[in-house]
Amino acid sequence: MYIAIVQYDGEYVEILYGSVYNKYKVLQRKYIHIDGKDYPQSQTATVYALEWERLYFTTIRRPGGVT
Repeated sequence: MYIAIVQYDGEYVEILYGSVYNKYKVLQRKYIHIDGKDYPQSQTATVYALEWERLYFTTIRRPGGVT
């Protein structure tokens, strides 16, 4: 999240913006079959993947000054 403060028409305006992500739970597996044998799936990990969805943007007006 990022914040920019600008003065406009005698008031201070805070502009807040940042990226919004969707979070997915993923089961990650590692397979190595160089010799052609079938090995159990013992090398797994649960990871969380982020996918960018949109840009979040809002403003807050602060009459008279920044608090």
